[in-house]
Amino acid sequence: MSADPVHDTHAPAITPAAVGDAPRLAQLHAACLPASILTELGREGLVRYYEMVTSSSLEHVLIASAGVDAPPGIAAACVLSLSPHTVLRRFALRAPGRLARDLASRAIQSGDLRERLVSRLREAVAAEPPFLQSSGADKIVPEVTQVFTDVAHRGHGLGRGLLRACEQLLRDAGHIHYCIHTLRDDNDAGIRFYRREGFILTGTSRSFGDHYLIMTKGLT
Repeated sequence: MSADPVHDTHAPAITPAAVGDAPRLAQLHAACLPASILTELGREGLVRYYEMVTSSSLEHVLIASAGVDAPPGIAAACVLSLSPHTVLRRFALRAPGRLARDLASRAIQSGDLRERLVSRLREAVAAEPPFLQSSGADKIVPEVTQVFTDVAHRGHGLGRGLLRACEQLLRDAGHIHYCIHTLRDDNDAGIRFYRREGFILTGTSRSFGDHYLIMTKGLT
């Protein structure tokens, strides 16, 4: 995940994304998060992902525009999921054949993707069996699964503005906390950003071979 340090206190204009924004969201995601497993799927896979989350009742996709004095476009965006533990499964089930073809095609070209897929299989084998996992709706914490800002617009409070908008949506729906997963390694700026925003470290995780810090923020 990528977030921007804040130097400008002016609140940005935040609006919900529409399905028609999926191609532009995919383009910005790929530019800002080149190492993301979703980026590894290629442009068509990324577009399908954003088509899904912008049309889902379980996700909110918010965008920040570049401003009235800038060329039209999406300067920053985020995805807030109310069911983060199912989002990748839902994406895979949406078009399993196309996803399998995308992964096979990209894996042939990318040794890094092959390694990440093998890591994911190992993670799945090592995971707790379902009957040992905690259950209950109180265990499902909403998560900002992606947040990213165009490099040309960083440092103007867009990341903070997106998080504030997510928090208002969650408060209105009665949620009392939410979380983010941020890369553990070589991510000091991102970790400092989330600490300034009131997040505290609550755990760690691994996904596709990457190590993440789980950071949680209360909304009361």
